[in-house]
Amino acid sequence: MQTQFQLKQQRWLLTIVAEDYRASRSIAANCPHFVGDDEDEQVDDVTRSCVNCAYRRWLTDGIECTALAT
Repeated sequence: MQTQFQLKQQRWLLTIVAEDYRASRSIAANCPHFVGDDEDEQVDDVTRSCVNCAYRRWLTDGIECTALAT
């Protein structure tokens, strides 16, 4: 799973483009940390997707996974 993330300035950043929902779903399908965010915060139609995770944080240069920081 860590191949889909890159540690950059002490943040685990998703290495895919945010609009690549298929890749985001694939990563989330195998993620033991996934927790669905509030419905009004979700952007993908499929719930189990990194972009819909409560642990994701939108950054100007990508998406951070705060679950991996612990």
